[in-house]
Amino acid sequence: MSTVIYEIYGERSETYANLAGLTVLVFDYCITFSEEADLVWGRRWDTGRFIFLLARYLPFPGLALTNYAAIQAVNLKQCNGTGSNGLASNVLHIISILAAEGGII
Repeated sequence: MSTVIYEIYGERSETYANLAGLTVLVFDYCITFSEEADLVWGRRWDTGRFIFLLARYLPFPGLALTNYAAIQAVNLKQCNGTGSNGLASNVLHIISILAAEGGII
């Protein structure tokens, strides 16, 4: 096989992996929302709740921007990683990771 076919296969599999990640995140949100509503939403605002909400909800727009860029890269054969979309996605992912890893912000 030529390198072009490997490159196309790699781009497509990367896009599918990004979409699978978003699907798992949405599935997790759907099956745990009732527990979240009981345990989190009725409490007062404190540092723990704030960090939880950052870790819980920032991955949604981050993964949406990542999927958008990956689909554009496959369909339009261009890389959008250096534009404002890529920067916004990176910032959202970094804040999400820091919040999920113990609230180091």
